[in-house]
Amino acid sequence: MEEYIQRQEELPLQSGSQSAASNIGGMVMTGAGVGLGFALVGVMLSDVRLKHSVKRIGCSQSGIPIHRFGYVGDASGAVFEGALAQEVALTHPEAVVETESGFYAVNYEMLDVNMRRL
Repeated sequence: MEEYIQRQEELPLQSGSQSAASNIGGMVMTGAGVGLGFALVGVMLSDVRLKHSVKRIGCSQSGIPIHRFGYVGDASGAVFEGALAQEVALTHPEAVVETESGFYAVNYEMLDVNMRRL
């Protein structure tokens, strides 16, 4: 898994997405979709490219890996627990959507994983 995360972190952010990434931490839990192309209840940005310090801490009952992480550009230093969209897409593709900015979001209402701020 660490190799997967490292490969994803090496991907460049799509053009115009850097500013979205720099403000992402404060918008994730509020459901704000300004400039990100989504505003659905239960759908939260979970793209590995927007996360740092990703550490796997367990799995849900259905086997979805759960991680602890921070968001790139989040000056508050908030720590979250949840899934990685790229992993969820492998087993539950119906729960993953791509935003207009090219980042992936997860509909947590379709999973047995809770996205939470610690």
